Amino acid sequence: MAKIGVALFDRLENARGACDMLQSKGFDRSSIHLFSNAQDRGVSAREIYDTLVGYGVPENDAGIYAEGVQRGGSLVYLRTSDARAEEAADIMARFSFVDIDERAELWRRDGWSSFDLESRPFEEDLTEEEEKIFATEKVVEEREVVEDREIPETAKFEAAEEELLIGKREVDAGGVRVKSYVTETPVEEDVTLREEHVVVERHQVDRPLRDDSHVFEEREVEFSETREEPMVAKTAHVTEEVIVSKDVEEHTETIRDTLRRQDVQIEHIDESVAMNPRLDRYNNDFRAHFDENYATAGDYGYEDYAIGYRYGASLGEDPGYRGKDWQHVEPHARTQWDERNKGTWEKFKDSVRYGWQKVRGEHPEDDQPGAPPA
Repeated sequence: MAKIGVALFDRLENARGACDMLQSKGFDRSSIHLFSNAQDRGVSAREIYDTLVGYGVPENDAGIYAEGVQRGGSLVYLRTSDARAEEAADIMARFSFVDIDERAELWRRDGWSSFDLESRPFEEDLTEEEEKIFATEKVVEEREVVEDREIPETAKFEAAEEELLIGKREVDAGGVRVKSYVTETPVEEDVTLREEHVVVERHQVDRPLRDDSHVFEEREVEFSETREEPMVAKTAHVTEEVIVSKDVEEHTETIRDTLRRQDVQIEHIDESVAMNPRLDRYNNDFRAHFDENYATAGDYGYEDYAIGYRYGASLGEDPGYRGKDWQHVEPHARTQWDERNKGTWEKFKDSVRYGWQKVRGEHPEDDQPGAPPA
């Protein structure tokens, strides 16, 4: 599954360094994109915003990235496989990309609320000195374009389709806080306490002594007094249990969106090539070469590759190319091919070359696709 990696840099050289390292680590150059208002004059931040949203970046994040570019930053984004997404993020982190959440919070403190969807192209905000520099750069670029017109260029188009990426995240949905606490309650309880007291009574009497055997003996008797005191003890017992747990419920939501797909259509360069009956004698060879090299790829069928075979065969029969080797013919062949089938030359150039060699009586079976030219 494809993923989008996006990073904002304060310095253009950091962004370029990240792009260079990504390419050196094997990431497809055509999938790496760099936007900076220091080099992409005439490009609006709104275009960057629309591009990121189109690749599936959330609108809020896309707005922060576009605002960052508009404020002078440089943006790098690439499309890569899920397996290499973390590696791409680590590479871009080496060049100190911006934490967009912190940056957005800093802007909000200064009064910024959200990205302006009516943002103007970068060049409209240039200073007078920057306008002079930009004008000089445009003259140099236009001069280079004029000088390069005689040199065939290679245009590359990519067939692409969007994939729907659905993830999940946890958000707060309320909850329960359980707290235990202690309260004190005054209590009163009556208790009856017993006390003993020794009572001594002395009475005056006058009577005759009947038994005097113990009268004149010494004796001693003790009587003790007792009293009860209250004793207090407390015991605790459980009166209630509170058990807190979570119940998990699952439900299904249907996500609806629209995915786009871009296909590349192959057209005949010249109807005379497609209808030339003299090329029919090579059909069996072309079919065998297709079955051996391209049939399992699944990108295009034989009808598509047959256009390349027959185009190469027509070049081999063209008197204008007689006596020339493939290295001299290929630039002109590529130019004519790109006029009708832009961006597909790299895909079909080996089939074109096979057709060329077949007509010239060379041995294309020893020259498999991808091998260096003889």
